[in-house]
Amino acid sequence: MHYTGSPADLLNPPPYAIQERRGSHKRRPCPICSYSSNQTAERRRPPLFPVMPYLIHKSRPHHIRTCPCPQRVHLTCLLSYEKKEIDCEVCGYVYRPRLRVFFSRLVCLMTHVLSLGSVVGLIFGLAQLGSALDKLGLGNEAGTKLDGDETWQDHELQQIMEWLQLVHYATGAAGEALLGLVYVVGVCGVIGIDRTLHMLDDIIHVNLQPLRRSSTPDWLRKSLMVTCLTLLGLTLGTYLLFYSWIWACLLHHVSSRSLNVAPSTKVS
Repeated sequence: MHYTGSPADLLNPPPYAIQERRGSHKRRPCPICSYSSNQTAERRRPPLFPVMPYLIHKSRPHHIRTCPCPQRVHLTCLLSYEKKEIDCEVCGYVYRPRLRVFFSRLVCLMTHVLSLGSVVGLIFGLAQLGSALDKLGLGNEAGTKLDGDETWQDHELQQIMEWLQLVHYATGAAGEALLGLVYVVGVCGVIGIDRTLHMLDDIIHVNLQPLRRSSTPDWLRKSLMVTCLTLLGLTLGTYLLFYSWIWACLLHHVSSRSLNVAPSTKVS
């Protein structure tokens, strides 16, 4: 119960006018599986090729609006729906899931491609930064600056510069790997190990839940878990960083708009 009177009534002594709070709105059942809750859909694994970019601050499954009236279906149920159209019995709207799901998957694929491109761009950017600093420090007198008063031959200087370029790319790759490792460690500390494993399963389809729930000794299970997370952080950590914090957040709205029908603004 809560107070529903005017602010002036607070100056008077109690009792105040009270009213029972309304119950929460009950969601309509999914027309495909006939369940209003997510319990049935949560038991299903995410599809091999994702439909919507994964958001680290949201959990699956999603509800998709298939008509202007308040009618929603589970995303997992929509993917398993075999018919070409979904007809609403209330407003008569015809929802065509195949084209919408195809466009949403195209957006999700674009998210993965942009994340991979960002990782490659980061490595090349760090390498070019080191090369630019070398050119800035050495200038035109690179031969004498590399070894005191001795002047290097042109082909020897060229070999040294190529070796330095290789060192710059290796340094860029090492910096990218360390950034990914720091990100995975930070994610485990902020959102917990369980949601981190869900993130890995949704984005790169690496399921570590059987390892976490195995009957092996506790020290061995934790050691294997730390080893797997460390390797994933060094190899794919920066990719997960760009995906979950940049491109997925930017393109999730586009994917959601392609799947959901805009609600009706008419007042009955």
